[in-house]
Amino acid sequence: MYNESMFSYDFKEHKNSASYGPTMLYRVVLSIFVFLLGLGLVSVVLDGSFDIYAIFPTLILLFLVFALIYRDSWTFDNKTQTIKYIWGFGPFVKVESFKYRDVAYIEILHFIKGFSDSTETEANWRHPSQVVFRLRFKDDEYKDLEIMGERKSSGKVERNANWIAAFTSLSIVVDRLPDKKLPMKGLFY
Repeated sequence: MYNESMFSYDFKEHKNSASYGPTMLYRVVLSIFVFLLGLGLVSVVLDGSFDIYAIFPTLILLFLVFALIYRDSWTFDNKTQTIKYIWGFGPFVKVESFKYRDVAYIEILHFIKGFSDSTETEANWRHPSQVVFRLRFKDDEYKDLEIMGERKSSGKVERNANWIAAFTSLSIVVDRLPDKKLPMKGLFY
């Protein structure tokens, strides 16, 4: 399963739980754009000048509304030793629950996009280096939490995986360190 997220996730620690999902800044920026485009659409409709040129901003507004109400987050609860994955649109969400004891380890893998074996291949602009953060279960199944370009990640995915591993006391397996040729942001190990 390969689905690179269109936005970056962030780790946020609470009292006995932690969440991993889109940042509040992402929602605020989307809300501002939805408000401004919605205000423009209402003014166009009220003055009766809605025409073919207003369709494109209306489609953008619909896309932004769907992006705003889309939920995709992970919750790690140390008190109940459970992980909850919530995804869906608005109130129509699916919740999957997993126990810590069913997780074998947290896994960080690096690969070249478009190749199944990236050991003999160099990354380039058509096939960039990617990093995937996943939960590997004891039955050898896995759930991807985030997939991102290694350059865009700059060590952030690895850092968040380490924070979650430290928070939950789950073990972590990393196939290799981040590429040293890429600019790194902040502490990641």
